[in-house]
Amino acid sequence: MRRALAVITTVGALAAGGSAYASQATGTSAPQKARKAAAQTAQTAQVTGTLTNFDSTSNTLTISTPNGEETFMIGSTAMLHQGRKAITTSDLANLAGHIVTVRYAESAGAKTVETLDISRRAATPKPAATSGTAKKQPTGTAGK
Repeated sequence: MRRALAVITTVGALAAGGSAYASQATGTSAPQKARKAAAQTAQTAQVTGTLTNFDSTSNTLTISTPNGEETFMIGSTAMLHQGRKAITTSDLANLAGHIVTVRYAESAGAKTVETLDISRRAATPKPAATSGTAKKQPTGTAGK
């Protein structure tokens, strides 16, 4: 029994070591190399703002951010979501005024959307009270 356990342990250790060696010997796979090359040529970033315009003819999206307006191209691989629901570019024209978060890649000055998350409509400020009357203060009898 002891000998069988020693053999099983040794075989397991050799198998684990062999697979680790094999993965080092092959290096990175072709898809991993392609992703690394793409990451080196394009910088990715994220920005949140209010959706102001979507132009369906040029597939461009304009959002208003604290730093001003920014324009993004929407490519064919972009993932668009409103909450948990996947949407298409044809839905964007009806969503002006919503808060959006854009994750994009920037290459040669062009910003291309990777993911677009639409959260909610921008908050509208509440109107001020127009009655012009002051609230009455309750009059109580203290000390009774």
